[in-house]
Amino acid sequence: DGFHRTPSEIEKEGNLLQQSAGASLSYYKKAFNFGFNVLYNQFDKSLVRDDEPYNLYRFEGDRLLNTSIDYTYKWQNLHFFGETARSDNGGMATLNGLLIGMDRKIDVSFLYRNLAKDYQVLNGNAFGETFGASNEQGFYTGLIIRPFKSLTISSYFDLWNHPWLRFSQDAPNSGKEFLINVNYYKKRKFNLYVQYKYETKQQNSPIDFRIDKLSFFDIHRVRLHFDHSLSKTLRLRNRIEYAHHNEIGKSSTGYLIFQDIIYKPIESPISFTARYALFDTYDSDSRIYAFENDLIYEFYIPQFNGRGRRYYINLRYDLSSAVTFEFRYAQTYLDFKRETDGSIENPLSFGSGNTEIISPKQTDLKAQIRFRF
Repeated sequence: DGFHRTPSEIEKEGNLLQQSAGASLSYYKKAFNFGFNVLYNQFDKSLVRDDEPYNLYRFEGDRLLNTSIDYTYKWQNLHFFGETARSDNGGMATLNGLLIGMDRKIDVSFLYRNLAKDYQVLNGNAFGETFGASNEQGFYTGLIIRPFKSLTISSYFDLWNHPWLRFSQDAPNSGKEFLINVNYYKKRKFNLYVQYKYETKQQNSPIDFRIDKLSFFDIHRVRLHFDHSLSKTLRLRNRIEYAHHNEIGKSSTGYLIFQDIIYKPIESPISFTARYALFDTYDSDSRIYAFENDLIYEFYIPQFNGRGRRYYINLRYDLSSAVTFEFRYAQTYLDFKRETDGSIENPLSFGSGNTEIISPKQTDLKAQIRFRF
């Protein structure tokens, strides 16, 4: 898998053989569901990690066996669910949650996770602050309130810690995250929401010490989003987002503004989506992400870092019920981008190594034909 664009990437092709086998057995009875799962992976070569302290408990070797049990149970307005897993080195991971329908207007959720630092899994995808389904303990609570038919207030608070080291975190560390979203909508007409998100967590301090020391950094994000249907075929979507990053001896800000046009006529075989965006972020610490419409079965979430503009258009033509043509053109133009020391990057570029583009402009082209039969 992966890319095969450069000599170094092509050299990696066919270097590793992986064989995987698994099974899942489930038992259902009315409101109760219980499952047992097993997954076995074997390689023709041993995987070896870099000799770094944060890799001490991560998987190495040529075979790995994972087993788990999962359950769900519904009783009146309560919904319990969870999973407990074990890797063949003895590492354990468990996640358990509860959903409560207080009444028609209020829903509450709770989730506890304890993913041991020595739990080993390939491609683990559990609920958590970080990817990998290991080395994390945390408690999450969420709340949804519907005071009126067209108004929804959603929020959550998540508190976590990592018992062992991670990349750029040379000690056990912790963090927390809070979000609130107020959404006002009219069915088939418009959707307006304002959202605030706050996150604080630890990483290696930017200030030089004789030994690495952790320090907290904070991120504040505010978003105003408006989605309006002008007709059955035409929608406009607007967003303004602001980010503020703060840490010891440094702070940075950034913003993103975009305008979307979604045109999907009912009778016509031609449709398109388009966006024009302006962004200005001081550096990568205040970068902003925004989902983009893409070709069918594709998705893209670019990172906006520096100052510039970006636009794209996706065209779709349905030749028949069985054949669809799609084309995508996207371009990003940078006015400036900063180096890690805060200086302006010169010359402006995208990417690195053999894929680096020495230019303030990056253009992406995609084309796709889909046959259904």
